[in-house]
Amino acid sequence: MSELRSICRTCGKNVTNLQGRATKLFNKSNYHFISILENITDMYVSRI
Repeated sequence: MSELRSICRTCGKNVTNLQGRATKLFNKSNYHFISILENITDMYVSRI
């Protein structure tokens, strides 16, 4: 799961090195939550 999300979709930063510090969102159990956030972000960005 985390391999698929190694680059931030909004800023383009590589988050592979940050996983140990601040990215509990990348846990497999949070996959649906992350997908919803990505969809909302995509809808918001497409309206701008």
